[in-house]
Amino acid sequence: MTQILFFALKDDLLALFEIIENKGPLFYMRSDKKYLTPKFDVYGRGSEIPNLGIATCESAIACDTYLVYESGASIQARVIGEASKTPSYLIDQLVNPDTITFSFGGIWKGETVLYGRVATVSASFSKSAKHLMSRFQSAIRKQFTKIHACYVGPNALELLKAGNRFTIAEQSPREFDLTLP
Repeated sequence: MTQILFFALKDDLLALFEIIENKGPLFYMRSDKKYLTPKFDVYGRGSEIPNLGIATCESAIACDTYLVYESGASIQARVIGEASKTPSYLIDQLVNPDTITFSFGGIWKGETVLYGRVATVSASFSKSAKHLMSRFQSAIRKQFTKIHACYVGPNALELLKAGNRFTIAEQSPREFDLTLP
């Protein structure tokens, strides 16, 4: 797995999307939920993603996740429970190798900041996925400050300097929080 961990607020993410999307259109499809019909939540710009910069769960790993893909990519859904009366549909990288995942993390309960993540599941990912990872990585490195193994957006950095908690999960011990060097 290849991944980039970051801490960002809404304005940090909007600036990031502007850079990334200037290199070509992208689509963002909600991928961390089961759909009851084959109609999926898809956004043509990162700025359209609901609640951007606001963590949707107390743990970063459980926050909303999106598949990111370029125009022309063929996105497939997996059918779960096909034999039952109510099958559901799942969108993930298992059957969509030309994608990456994007979770934005963000503010939780007004003061804790949970990390976001850009990732792909395979070390031998496709050229398209590799290109997408490169686009995100380049923009993050340009716009964010590296602190230990994570990147921190400019607005998020102000909160870190002010003493806000930066962590993987609300219930995580504070000794694992991101702190300034």
